[in-house]
This record gives sequence, structure tokens and C-alpha cells, in this order.
Amino acid sequence: MKKLITLGLVLLSMSALSKPATAASTIWDINFGATKAFFGEGEIGSTGDYWNYYTGDSAGQLFSTGYPPVYSNVAFSFDGASSTGSNLTGYISGNETFTLSDLGSDTAYEVYVYSTTDTSTFGLSGTGVTYETTGTSLIGGTNYNWEKYLVTTSTPGVISYTGTGQLNGMQVQAVPEPASVALLGIGGAFLFGFRKLNSKEESPAGV
Repeated sequence: MKKLITLGLVLLSMSALSKPATAASTIWDINFGATKAFFGEGEIGSTGDYWNYYTGDSAGQLFSTGYPPVYSNVAFSFDGASSTGSNLTGYISGNETFTLSDLGSDTAYEVYVYSTTDTSTFGLSGTGVTYETTGTSLIGGTNYNWEKYLVTTSTPGVISYTGTGQLNGMQVQAVPEPASVALLGIGGAFLFGFRKLNSKEESPAGV
């Protein structure tokens, strides 16, 4: 019986460890001002990833990245003036409002925004938007400046933020919830305590 309990605790710990793996695997790549699909790797993702493309104000469902791309239930909308171009050379400019909805249970998202202009001339803002870092990436033969933000949901399953300046592209990725990691730690502590108790019960009297 004790062996069965021990096995059950081990399986519970393994289950807690495996749950967050899918949370960070979904990435939505967005290419502004493009007239056809673009495949390439941004700061996150892999070579050959699919970028959703939009010209002008738009709303619709996003394909998740990867090849072949997978149609998702995530709705995306934005407004802003656009200039068309191939790969990521097209862009939107001015003050843009972005909304992603039907995202699911995750509450925090990493958002990367790309531009060929200096980082001081573009960025994101809004409630629940926190700037994290900046850098450069070579995408499709062109160097892009990027900024990374952490955006938390305004209502369940929805993130919304405002962009300023010239934006060529954007990547959005869910941040794994820490709860599953905590469950793993609790399971491990429980298992350790059970083994200690089991050892005491099986020790000869007086030892």
C-alpha cells in the first residue's frame, strides 16, 4: 500500500512538471503593411515561422506560428495608418490600438515590437504594460530594433495596449504560470516527508 502511495506522489509531481510546457509554446507573429505571407525567425520562434499579415485597419483570427501554421481562436484587431512592403518592410504608424482576445487562462504575455527606426521613436503603453528590454534582430535580411514588454490581461483572456511610432511587426507569447512549479515543489516535499515517516515505521525498536 505504501509503495502505491509513493508511486502516486511521483506521478503527481511529474504531472505538475509537464503542464506548463504548452503554455509558452504558442507564439503569434504579426507582420504589418504586408501584401503576402512571410516566413522567418524573430527574436523568439524558429526559422520558417509564419507571420500573419495585415494592411490597414483590420480584425480577424490569428494563425499561430510554426509550419504549417495552425488556425487559432485568438481574435486580433488594430487601427493605424499603414504603408505596404514585402517581408517586414511594411509598417503601420501613428497611434495604434491593439487587442487580442480569447487568449485562454494565461494572465501575462511577452510582446516584442519591431521597427527599422530608433527605439526612442516607438513603443507600447497602456494599463498592465511594463517595459523590459531592447535589442536588435536580423529578419529577412533587414536589421530591426525591438523592444520587449510584459502585458497582463485587462479582463480574462484579453490584452490591450497602445503602440506609437512606426511598427513593422510584433510577436506575442504567453508566459507560463508559476503555479505548476509550486505544485511540483509541494509534491516533492510531501514525498520526502512520507519517506521519512516510512523509514521510522520500519526501523527496529530502540534504533
